Amino acid sequence: MKAPNKAYLRELRREFGYLPAWEPTKKIVLGTVGVFKKNAFTKLMELKDLGIGFEIETDHEPGNLEYTSPNGFSITTKAAGAPRIPGSSIPEDKAGVIFDFNRENSIIFKVNEANTPVIKDLNHIQHEVIRLYKEGRWDKDWVLVTEAVYANRCTLLISNHRNGKAELVATSDFNVADIDLASEVFQNNQHAFRGLSVNLVAQQNISPLFKLMQLKSNKRISPALRSMDVAPIDLVTPVTADQYSLYLGEVSFEELVKQEEELLAPQDVLQRALQIEPRREVQAGSRAEGQLLYDMR
Repeated sequence: MKAPNKAYLRELRREFGYLPAWEPTKKIVLGTVGVFKKNAFTKLMELKDLGIGFEIETDHEPGNLEYTSPNGFSITTKAAGAPRIPGSSIPEDKAGVIFDFNRENSIIFKVNEANTPVIKDLNHIQHEVIRLYKEGRWDKDWVLVTEAVYANRCTLLISNHRNGKAELVATSDFNVADIDLASEVFQNNQHAFRGLSVNLVAQQNISPLFKLMQLKSNKRISPALRSMDVAPIDLVTPVTADQYSLYLGEVSFEELVKQEEELLAPQDVLQRALQIEPRREVQAGSRAEGQLLYDMR
């Protein structure tokens, strides 16, 4: 069985280009430094704790976001005053909507009035992070929150298995042709859930999505190392940092999967590979130096 948070991570990253917060009720703060392990972000500190200041740029037109897993569920709606649906907990005098999930890890995600603040002048942040790394005060495994989605209201449902069920009670009738699950009519009501790992409904003021950046390297390495899923940044130390064209780059889903599944070569294998082809590695590095500039993608 796939972990629900990995399915959540994969689907929303593919849909929106952001990483989803597995605990979206915890506020994501720009400039937070941490680690991403077991599909979740853990805060360690903030840039200000390291003496790095920055400004934030915010968009002025909030937008809405919506995603549902394809073929993941069926929907039944009920109007206020309509007969009670057999087996349902929605009262006769209330309107509501029922989701019957037909597979595990199905996702229903709706965000209303979202703002997306971002850190300005990332070139300055990059310079400071590289400086701290050279001084031994920054770990190359650390990641930095540079952008986030702050939602006025958010609904997030994730099924545990194919028989999951969510019964949402509304305070008034709603448009059954275009159901807004993050609407205030679903807020703070007596909903019923079965077989769900996450059941947030019209939750206010949360940050469900964010972007991370991490130290990376543009230096070319030998085919032998690449075949073992070794990345240039894996070879860097604070002493050799100037040789590896370091930059801050956005963390991709593939990189997170690689870290999670521990695909990097064991240290002894890595050392043997370095001993096998030292001349090729030096030659490749010398060709690359002076050609690869900082890449602020």
